[in-house]
Amino acid sequence: MKHSSQLRAAALALPAAILLAACGPGSEEQADPTETASSDTTSTTVAESSSQDQELLAPPVAAPKDVSGLDTCTFLSSADATALGFDAEGIPQESAAGNSIDPCSWTTSGRSDGSGVYIYSDVDGIGLSQMYSLQGDSYPDFREFDIAGFPAVQATLGGATDTACEIHVGVADDQFITVSGGLGSDEEGDPCEQATTVAEAVISTLPAADQ
Repeated sequence: MKHSSQLRAAALALPAAILLAACGPGSEEQADPTETASSDTTSTTVAESSSQDQELLAPPVAAPKDVSGLDTCTFLSSADATALGFDAEGIPQESAAGNSIDPCSWTTSGRSDGSGVYIYSDVDGIGLSQMYSLQGDSYPDFREFDIAGFPAVQATLGGATDTACEIHVGVADDQFITVSGGLGSDEEGDPCEQATTVAEAVISTLPAADQ
């Protein structure tokens, strides 16, 4: 799919950007062995506070789902796929670097020009806060909203176009899914609306997290 290359680029960029943000210049001085326990405690508290602040970049998820261990190709039911104009069965794709769950794509019925959707999930990081930490020039279309009561953002690497758009939904405080919508060059419609509609259908199929 034509638009899938854009999503793969975004998936590759996310882990690298998170790593760069987390790693600052190292100190050349060795730690003073006489440093007090009070200083150690203060450092630990600051680190924990920083981690909590990062996790709170995105709105909290009130009724979390759990997609860990799920086959992405089951996220969109055959009935929903058909009703939305796609082939009934999703096509497994290779996982991009940094993703532990393989993505899946659905092709628009009767087309072979990249029209369809591409879905992946991230369960190994800080949830939707990951996208909040990356907003800026690389994601000029960054926009906050919600889908079916779940926090969501539009954020497409390089910005959304007439044929490609990415929607990210926080399904738990430490998990999010991405739906990349793609239209053919001669196809009418809005890829962001396409991706949002698919995300709504996906959320309804996901199991609730154990409370």
